[in-house]
Amino acid sequence: MKIFSRPARLSAPQPGLRPGTLAPRRRRMASGMTLIEIICVVAILGIFAVVLLRALVREIDYDVSREERGLLRSYNESLKLGIRRNGYIPSQNEWAELVAGQTGADLASVAQNRRHQERRLLIDNSGWLNTVTLPWVQTQAGTSIIPTNARVMIVSSLGKALPALLPAGPTAPAVFDPLWNGTNNFAAGAWAGWGGQATDVLVEPVNLTSLFVALYIVTAGNDVAGWYTIGTNTTLLAAPNQLLSQPYDPRYLLAGTSVNLCHAWPSNTLDSIQILNKDSSFIYERGVWKSSAAGGILPGGVDIAAVVNAFLKAPYNENAQNKTPYPEVQQYLTVAAMMDYMSNYIVWAKGSTSTTNFGDNNLYLYLRNNLQPNMMTTIQGLFMGVSSYYPTNSIPCN
Repeated sequence: MKIFSRPARLSAPQPGLRPGTLAPRRRRMASGMTLIEIICVVAILGIFAVVLLRALVREIDYDVSREERGLLRSYNESLKLGIRRNGYIPSQNEWAELVAGQTGADLASVAQNRRHQERRLLIDNSGWLNTVTLPWVQTQAGTSIIPTNARVMIVSSLGKALPALLPAGPTAPAVFDPLWNGTNNFAAGAWAGWGGQATDVLVEPVNLTSLFVALYIVTAGNDVAGWYTIGTNTTLLAAPNQLLSQPYDPRYLLAGTSVNLCHAWPSNTLDSIQILNKDSSFIYERGVWKSSAAGGILPGGVDIAAVVNAFLKAPYNENAQNKTPYPEVQQYLTVAAMMDYMSNYIVWAKGSTSTTNFGDNNLYLYLRNNLQPNMMTTIQGLFMGVSSYYPTNSIPCN
């Protein structure tokens, strides 16, 4: 007896498969290897994202810090320039307004940094700024106390806000000095419990002492006093009478301040305007304003007396024509010869005919044949030496 088996049912051919080929087990692939692959890719991408994000944050922080340092340096210069131009030192409440006026920036952008944290002005209360009231406005009197340690600093935090125990304004040395010197402990004192990053705190020190210059202004001896004014103030002040051999205390004014020197007669007329860019002294003697006891201020001209004084004090040539009784005697002989020639030349130029003044053209001949050759010989003696026409000092610049 023959038994016939039922033929197996074949599934319909799948697209892309040869007849008789079994279909892949999709469920197993979807729930097995494909899911693992996805998880691995996501994990790798996550790791890369974290690394890249950290690098990006560091780069942003670096750019912000670099920008802030540059701004603080510019605020330093703008603050000092504003003080000189306006003639006053602001308090902790006005400094940002002064800087904004100098830079043309918005006040809020000066008062706060890019991270919207307040920039604070700290003031050293152990120096000169502790002896005056801020804002300090310069008057004609200036200040009689030398502005020692006139220091302020601009402090900015790019991270956590500055601690409440570090307010703007006068600051004790125990807090101010470590910040100024870069030795601050950001976990103690005013910074205790702050919890921020020390690298986020930027400090810009501003020394105001360098903005001041000394002014000495007197009338020599018992002469009629000279007059002067300071800056835009029109009130005339009398230069006090002072013996030049006695010490005299100066006043200190902001560099760039103008001093208007006036004659006592006639009618206090203006002599010259001097700009104080360094320590300066002015002496009124016999109706003439001088820059020193040896020289005089000649507006638009040369201080001849000061030039002569500098010439006599200049290093001498050890091969000069005359070296006795002292090495620099040739310089004194040169000045004497020039004065002899010029004084006689002035008499001759006035056209004097007096017999005591070499009348009848004798003075002209005396100048030409005697004084002028003697003056030229004396001048040549400065550098001619024994046989050479230039200094031959054994030690340069002797």
